[in-house]
Amino acid sequence: MTDVDQLSSSLQRIRLQSSSKLDNQQQVSATLLAIEETLKEQGSTLSPTAYFAALSTLLEQQGGNNSGIIYAVLYLLAVVLPGVPAAVLRAKHTVVLKCLGPIVTEPDTATPTLRAALVCLAVLLRSLDAGAWVEPAIKQALQALLLLAVDPRPKVRKDSLEQVSALLGTSPAASDRPSPPAVLAGRTALQLLKDCARVSEAQMTIRVLALVRHLTPAWTSTTLTPLYRALLALPDVGNTNVGVAVFSTFEHLLARSAAGLDATQSQTVLAHLARIKPAATDAAAVAAWYRCVTQGLIAYTARNPATCLGNLVDMFDSLFEDLQMGERPAVHALVTDALLTLTRECLPHALPHLPGPAGDVPALVQLRDTLVTGTTYRYRDTLDRVFAVQAAAFRALGPHSAPLLDPVLRGVADLRMQTDFTFKTEADTVLRAALSAVGPAHFLEVLPLNLDPVAAARQQGASGDHVGRAWLLPLLKDGLRQAPLAYFVGTLLPLADRLAEVAGDFETKGRDMEAKIYHTLQHQVWALLSAFCRTPAAVPTAFTQEFAERLSDVLYGEPELRPIVCNALQTLVRRLRRGAELGEDDDDDVDEEGKAHDVASDAGVASDNDDSDNEESGRRAGRRGTKSATTHADESPVSPDVARAGIAHLSGFAANYLSVLFNVYSTLPMGGRGFVLDAITTLLEITPVADVQSTFTKVQELMAPELAGLTTPGVENPALTDMALTMLDLTQVMAPYVDLAAFPTFPDQIITLVTLQSHPAAQKKGYKLLYNLLQRARASGPVTPAGVLSEATQA
Repeated sequence: MTDVDQLSSSLQRIRLQSSSKLDNQQQVSATLLAIEETLKEQGSTLSPTAYFAALSTLLEQQGGNNSGIIYAVLYLLAVVLPGVPAAVLRAKHTVVLKCLGPIVTEPDTATPTLRAALVCLAVLLRSLDAGAWVEPAIKQALQALLLLAVDPRPKVRKDSLEQVSALLGTSPAASDRPSPPAVLAGRTALQLLKDCARVSEAQMTIRVLALVRHLTPAWTSTTLTPLYRALLALPDVGNTNVGVAVFSTFEHLLARSAAGLDATQSQTVLAHLARIKPAATDAAAVAAWYRCVTQGLIAYTARNPATCLGNLVDMFDSLFEDLQMGERPAVHALVTDALLTLTRECLPHALPHLPGPAGDVPALVQLRDTLVTGTTYRYRDTLDRVFAVQAAAFRALGPHSAPLLDPVLRGVADLRMQTDFTFKTEADTVLRAALSAVGPAHFLEVLPLNLDPVAAARQQGASGDHVGRAWLLPLLKDGLRQAPLAYFVGTLLPLADRLAEVAGDFETKGRDMEAKIYHTLQHQVWALLSAFCRTPAAVPTAFTQEFAERLSDVLYGEPELRPIVCNALQTLVRRLRRGAELGEDDDDDVDEEGKAHDVASDAGVASDNDDSDNEESGRRAGRRGTKSATTHADESPVSPDVARAGIAHLSGFAANYLSVLFNVYSTLPMGGRGFVLDAITTLLEITPVADVQSTFTKVQELMAPELAGLTTPGVENPALTDMALTMLDLTQVMAPYVDLAAFPTFPDQIITLVTLQSHPAAQKKGYKLLYNLLQRARASGPVTPAGVLSEATQA
């Protein structure tokens, strides 16, 4: 609705109130009708300017009498003034202000009349340009508006605060200094604060503080210091309501004021705030205090990143003590929020300015010592909150955590290993954060797994850490971030091999229970492989010929590890392709289940038999133990050059892996081999075209006799049918990557399949293969099945 439409609507509503039962509404309506009749008799247009001229004349005629007609005129003026051009208002502002002055300054003015006058006054003040603010009458009008903003009457006070905020938000201002009304408003509010400090009156102090919060544009670098000094000088901070108002005002100013204090001034303010901390029993005031101090530190560290660390840690230490047992639970919640905010939002500002290694910075050593005390007896009731803060510290410090926070890591792990420990889930959060911050190598150096019983026996009695930590393996799987593949190849793979040897020794001795335990540990170590493939930064050096051969051996000879290896290969290829193309979303790696299935489906692959649900459930079964941890959006993608180098290196192994996977796929039962097909589909993306073409030729040669067997009447050979379906699956995933024109018999095979009603499973795969060809051709224009089959045979 436009301003004109809104004015018309408001005036029409007033006209209809002529028959209202309320006297004041009748008076307003009658006044409007009389003015409109006069304007019509004079031949004037009923425009906002005409209304304004008539109403201002009527207002002058009434003088300062606070009568019903005054209310009606002011009410109508409040309605029409927003639509009057600013130039007209400026021309008449002296006359109108002279009439409004007695009304807004007279303490006995009725509230409805005063509220209408406030709107008129604010509209007039907003219309003025900067030069008009030198006039004493203008300054007096603004001061009157500010005094009404601390008026005892709630509705008057609320209206005045809104009008003050609107005025300061729209008044003209130079880019390097506040506007004239903002300067005047700031001076007036500051004087009111000083008056409150001399005369202790709680309610008046609270109202003045509300005004201060509404004057954010008025506070500059030169006025903030005396303002903070006046706030800190207030004598009634011990009063709960005043204390809440003071701390809320500090919080508001620190968060929103564009002008900041210098480092020394900020330190002075924060130190004084620390000295006036309310008692824990004063819940409202202490909550406001925590918010105030937190916001103060956020502002201070943002403006003084190079010098803030010492003061930040001192305040952190002071707040951390409030987590000790004996404090109220509400205080524990407040201090936890404050500590988390300081750790997440303040600490990172200081890290780029460290004078040396984190372990040599006294402030960070002090922070470490404070965090270590959190695992002592005094904090036993709030360990869950302590752990939350410690985890935040690891995340904030990142690589700076090593070796600085090693004692914290050991302390949390020691508590975690207690059999009756209550907060294991929260402790795991700290350990995952530490693992992400320092990396697996340093993490396992501080907390070695110690899984080799032979090595443990040799070291028995020697000094050192010999505690077994098999419980860390599931945590490693969930918490690894940016873990180098070389570490798995050089450290964890030998450990897995050693665990397999130990399991074999126990099997030889007939100790089946121990053998099962160590086989499980071996599988848990292998299950970490996919996590190490998420950040493939050094594939050419880490993915060696020896390692490639080892994966092939696992695919052939260790069925229980096949899903792990397939999953890892998919993750590695997808991460590399994502880095090389820089066009895919970072959050679609495995949990590979979803996208791998989509890729295979897009290639035309469905079930190995007529029941798609059985096959899909088989895929899930094959992945159940190896599904990688939840997607990590914070994984840093590799650079395009590094990714392309990794793809080039890995593609040299792709053909051999396809051969291995084809053989493995053909030996697995239907319904439980979908994960192998997913891996094949992914590897085809980086396999050289010549190798794919050659492999496809071999598959076609193998499929021809199988199809012939299917079409022979009276022949029912389940083994022949299974092999034909297997070859069809491989054909379907390879078709998108080959030049089908090189295979003139291929269209005939498709026709044979789609007409093979005696074998529904094969017929279904034929239709999917045809659909896949149609999808490929669609980009070139309208297509038909016949056209696609014809083009597939043309060179």
